Amino acid sequence: MASSCGEKRVMVLAMDAHEHSNYALEWTLDHFFTPFGAEAPFNLVIINAKPSPPPAVSMAGPGN
Repeated sequence: MASSCGEKRVMVLAMDAHEHSNYALEWTLDHFFTPFGAEAPFNLVIINAKPSPPPAVSMAGPGN
């Protein structure tokens, strides 16, 4: 929550390699930042989300 001292709230946006992430960033900027210019009510933090590698699958059963 913003304090009376003029601190801004923080908005966090996670991005990955999908086109949906680009759309989410554009939408966020258009609706929460562009209309306000330098007086936007939020600080934006963008996190680069990388997919986890798939787990190793063992073809052998226990004790083999």
